[in-house]
Amino acid sequence: MRTDKLIRLSLSLLIALTALGCGSQPVQKVVVLGFDGLTFDLLIPWAQEGKLPNFQKLMEEGSATQLISSVPPSSPPAWTSAITGVNPGKHGIFGFVKGTTEVNGQPQLDFYTSRDRRADPLWVILTEQGRRSVVVNVPCSSPPDKIRGVMISGFPHTSLTNFTSPPEYRFKIPEYRKDIYGQLVSVDGEQAFLDDMNDIMDRRAEVVMRLFEEES
Repeated sequence: MRTDKLIRLSLSLLIALTALGCGSQPVQKVVVLGFDGLTFDLLIPWAQEGKLPNFQKLMEEGSATQLISSVPPSSPPAWTSAITGVNPGKHGIFGFVKGTTEVNGQPQLDFYTSRDRRADPLWVILTEQGRRSVVVNVPCSSPPDKIRGVMISGFPHTSLTNFTSPPEYRFKIPEYRKDIYGQLVSVDGEQAFLDDMNDIMDRRAEVVMRLFEEES
């Protein structure tokens, strides 16, 4: 796995929040990177072995500490708590799947979406304050919110086409690949699965770096 590239550009779960300076002050950009499921029992040994030099530098020059997860400790409620500042009982997201619904006589998964979220995320609050944001691939953020800036919503996706804000931005990123919920690894298919994940990562990283360079 191309670890160093993933550490520098690993933007599979990225919130890039860019705040504009005022008057003659220089433009300031604040970037928040989120790595889903990355725990210290893996991170610290790998960093000490020299496999994750950028994380090692961050821990040496910054700070690092354990965080208590949400209840339940699952990606959708945890991410939604991180972006709203309230617990799942208040924001209303408890997992990826709410249940099943019957479509043409067949059961179909009913996913939690941004429409189920009962608290405003940070980028909506920033928009109300006249600030621009760039948001990429946060779980359960589909369909995307109308924000001042650019948003590429995260899975589960409710539409093949309605996943960006503004809507027309999707035409600027034809190379971007969306995640598919519930992908399975076939027998002896681990390398093909990993290659596909790396392709998604590389394409997404290119889009994110372009956003960082072009968007104020």
